[in-house]
Amino acid sequence: NTGNKMCKVTLGIDGIQDDFDNVLEDIQNYIDGGLTTFSIKPNNNHHYDSIFWNKLRQNIPASVLRECHFIIPIVAPPLPSEDGSSSSSSSSNGASSSSIRETILDRLSIMGREQFDTLQLECEYS
Repeated sequence: NTGNKMCKVTLGIDGIQDDFDNVLEDIQNYIDGGLTTFSIKPNNNHHYDSIFWNKLRQNIPASVLRECHFIIPIVAPPLPSEDGSSSSSSSSNGASSSSIRETILDRLSIMGREQFDTLQLECEYS
């Protein structure tokens, strides 16, 4: 007996600009093919992100979106250590838990959601 084994395939969508229709068509094709886990990297332009998430909700039925799993990567600067110094030489200030919380709340607002399926914190070190 091998038990229940599962393989989750995650499709990465990186830096969506203004080609929303093609991206949404691709997402729908993946969903139709049974691939429903997406890692959608936020764009540096909140306007584009807002448009994308609005179009996603308009073009893909809510019942289908409920079956999808969205992983949202957020880049977080290193948190300061207990002595106040940053654990990375690339950031003298480090991050605070409140700045990370603000980033998360901002992402939720842009997505029009109350919670994430998965939040992936990406820390950069030099």
